[in-house]
Amino acid sequence: MRIRHNHLLGIIAALLVAAIYINLNTPGVRQWASWVETRLGLDLAGGIRVVLQLQKVPGVTIDADTQEQVVKVIRNRIDALGISEPVIQPKGRDQVVVEISESKKEKGQPLDKRQAIQALQKTAKLEFIYLANVKSDRNPFAPYEYDGTRFIERATKRTLSDEEVRKKILYADPKNIILTGRNLKPGAAQASINSQTGEVETLLELDREGTIKFREFTREHIGDLLAIVYDGKVESAPRIQSEIPDGHARITHGQGTDLKVAVEQAALLNSGALPVPLKVVAQTEVEPTLGADSIRSAKIAGIIGLGAVLVFMLGYYLLPGFLADLALLFYALLSFAIFKLIHVTLTLPGIAGYILSIGMAVDANILIFERLKEELKSGKTLHAAIDAGFKRAFTSIFDSNMSTIITCIILGWFGTGPIRGFALVLAIGVLVSMFTAITVTRTILHVVVNWPWAQQEWLFGVRRSWVARENKPGLNIIGRRNLYFALSGLVIVPGLIFLLMGGLKKGIDFTGGTLLEFNFTQPVSAGQIRRALAPAKLEDVSIQLAGATRGTEVFIKTKELDEPTKQKVVSLIQSRFKGATLRSVDTVGGVISRELTRKAFLSVLFASIAIVVYLSFRFAPGGFVSGLKYGVTAVLALIHDVLVVTGIFAIMGKFAGWQIDSLFVTAMLTIIGFSVHDTIVIFDRIRENLKNRTKDDVFEDIVNRSVNQTLARSINTSLTVILTLLALVIWGGPVIRLFVVAMLIGVITGTYSSIFNASPLLVVWEQIAAKRRRAALVAATTAKRPADVRLRPTPSPSASQKPATEVPSTPAAAVAGDGASAAASSAAKSASKPKPKPKKAKSKRRF
Repeated sequence: MRIRHNHLLGIIAALLVAAIYINLNTPGVRQWASWVETRLGLDLAGGIRVVLQLQKVPGVTIDADTQEQVVKVIRNRIDALGISEPVIQPKGRDQVVVEISESKKEKGQPLDKRQAIQALQKTAKLEFIYLANVKSDRNPFAPYEYDGTRFIERATKRTLSDEEVRKKILYADPKNIILTGRNLKPGAAQASINSQTGEVETLLELDREGTIKFREFTREHIGDLLAIVYDGKVESAPRIQSEIPDGHARITHGQGTDLKVAVEQAALLNSGALPVPLKVVAQTEVEPTLGADSIRSAKIAGIIGLGAVLVFMLGYYLLPGFLADLALLFYALLSFAIFKLIHVTLTLPGIAGYILSIGMAVDANILIFERLKEELKSGKTLHAAIDAGFKRAFTSIFDSNMSTIITCIILGWFGTGPIRGFALVLAIGVLVSMFTAITVTRTILHVVVNWPWAQQEWLFGVRRSWVARENKPGLNIIGRRNLYFALSGLVIVPGLIFLLMGGLKKGIDFTGGTLLEFNFTQPVSAGQIRRALAPAKLEDVSIQLAGATRGTEVFIKTKELDEPTKQKVVSLIQSRFKGATLRSVDTVGGVISRELTRKAFLSVLFASIAIVVYLSFRFAPGGFVSGLKYGVTAVLALIHDVLVVTGIFAIMGKFAGWQIDSLFVTAMLTIIGFSVHDTIVIFDRIRENLKNRTKDDVFEDIVNRSVNQTLARSINTSLTVILTLLALVIWGGPVIRLFVVAMLIGVITGTYSSIFNASPLLVVWEQIAAKRRRAALVAATTAKRPADVRLRPTPSPSASQKPATEVPSTPAAAVAGDGASAAASSAAKSASKPKPKPKKAKSKRRF
């Protein structure tokens, strides 16, 4: 056993060295530093700001619908090109603002984000055009011919220009356009290399309507030429050899072409075509959207919060807590190394997911240590107690983390931008936390306890607990469930009233607003601008500096302003900063579109359904229906947490001006992840106690005992997350304060609902199910039966003739719990004997 632990310790040490090697960019790493660099998003590192102008074309009206379609296509393209979490919003009536992060590809050299801007401008218009006036087998006398690279006028042997090709051949007759990009199957375009010819290709697949048209056309035009046109340029013009029935086509780019060309083309085709061309009218580098001051404050607050967690773990769990601190530092190094290796772009939503994963990493250790203390109390030796504690805690860790990973997969599949970033970071963090808790902490514990100084009882805090004391009953949480339900109602009902009255107060990320661009003669900071605008009492102000100008060009975005307020803002800026000039004033749309909101809602909905299904199978000793109560009550507790947070923000939005923005969506996702994780830990203890129940155990008592057994773990886990969030609230700065407050409220209410709502709801569910079982059993036993016939004995001369009497049947008593134990046979025996009417006895529900 000792040899096995030493081998694991060697593996852990090797991973630690590798993680430090990657994170610190040591000399051996610098030669490939661009490959493992930390990528930061627009909100943390800044990037490029581009203003795209919609160009007029015949037959297309430039209006709000066209502008919205352009925004949608650009967002799809950016997602397809792998650019993380951009800012895309309409500006005015005919412009779109795009902001994307700009990491570094090599030291001093920008990544190809600028090339991405060129890709965004491409119309990506795909057409299949019949070359009716080009020489072919079926049309040998056509005026033009195609030699594979150019179109030639046969009469003069002159090569046609691109404009002439479009006018005289491609678009001479609109009827020759057989198919367009709208006939492609969504998301089916992909890049490939032909295994036979070695040529780079873009493979296409048509939808049902396109397949039928393509099959009919190729059947009727064998021998003709069909051009595949992309953005007005003929990519290829193959000769139709036979009917093509399956709806598959390909664009051949030729040998020597970089595969990236086909990859980009496939991404653009899958994203859809732009309705109009776009032109870059302005481009500049911008500083982080959160502001350099806010980022510095958040870093300091994060360090303080992490230090508080380390001190708490050491102070409460002593030696195991110290080892958990080491495992937590190992977790931080290893997870960041993975972020670098797989090119994760860190943004504020991603950091929120990382904070949540740290909480889950600490929670896994807390679960193990609480189990370890229980095993030590039972008299086990140190090594046996460590193994037993880890074994008993594993199911809880596995189920809670699996539910989180399932949620992350669904959020990543249905979500976009920030939601995907949050899901990716959280999923990686959860997987790494399972490894560090189950392998790292366990191995170090086994190695350390071999030393005599580490075998002291006081070093393990065996007798230490928040609430449960030896020989004292725990809290009667389940018995007072109506009180806790009422407390939840006191918070939720007022919130619902305010939600119905006016709803949440939406910030400019949802509604859009006014954008003011100023030029300054001297560099300024976001903090200086914010202080200068304080007398105007503007709501939801976003300040962004142009990085290339070193703070002399500033973008101020706020709620839509009327003319007097605009003049006041300009006056405040110009009076505070001499020489400041207003460059432009415009109206911008919201960053969070209806589509993003819809996808976020669908993500949460499908994640909730998946959690119900997973828990119903995992907690189903009596079948799926029996386990359904665990999944449903966990989601009800989740809904409780969402209603509490949204309700409080609705109330505070009315009285204190609190607004919701894109970060609020991230906060809600964090709350959902924490709530489900916390609830499953308690459910796992209930499941374990149910397996070990005796015949005298009542379901309500088992649930109450389980909640008390996990109470210290619930408090300690929440406390570690709360310490970090409190540090961010106090020292993190005003920009992210409401975002952190939302998470703080969510963590507190998530802990409350797991203890005081989810578990009591299980008991209520079981009571209702037990009543239904009793009613069904009584109904079955009291149903009318056909009268039976008895043999009549031959009467003796001396016997008196007495009428025969039927013995009435007695319904069996039903009992509550996960199983019924009726005593129908004993009731039947006692019914045949006359006896006094029994007194009504009180009975408990048993399993």
